[in-house]
Amino acid sequence: AQKVFMQMEPPPADAKVKSRSEHYRNLLLRCDDSVWQEDQLGPVESLLRDLPPELTQAVMDAVDHDPPGACRDEVDLFVYHLRKIPDIRHRLQLMIFLSGFEEEFRAIEVNLTTMYRALEVMYELLDTFALVLQLCVNFANALNPGGRQIDMFQLGAFSKFYELKCTE
Repeated sequence: AQKVFMQMEPPPADAKVKSRSEHYRNLLLRCDDSVWQEDQLGPVESLLRDLPPELTQAVMDAVDHDPPGACRDEVDLFVYHLRKIPDIRHRLQLMIFLSGFEEEFRAIEVNLTTMYRALEVMYELLDTFALVLQLCVNFANALNPGGRQIDMFQLGAFSKFYELKCTE
């Protein structure tokens, strides 16, 4: 826990705190993700386990005063519901999950945007794409003049290109 304290921001010069430890304890109880890193969760959990229950409850009561109707947006509503989680260690785990979820969702969103743009381009060139497919069908029919089956779309059809001699 002492290593975690040393890596955290020091108390502001104008802050009226009794001790450095009290400042860090308040930062931890705030569950502010600007204060701790994911790899510090173990020491943070051990520190929170050592807190007296009355201090933990007093901090929770101090921040738990906004009704759900007073929430201005989704973030306020999330913070309100986050305060309802009684065990502070579970709050930390939820914040880590939410942070990771947002990063992964952004990565998926980038892929979906790329795919959407590709589909838009294909839709704009739909007539040209249909013309290319029709040309492929006509070419395959020319390669297989004796039957109605299109040889061009079978796996071995490309070997015919090597033997093909065209005069037109």
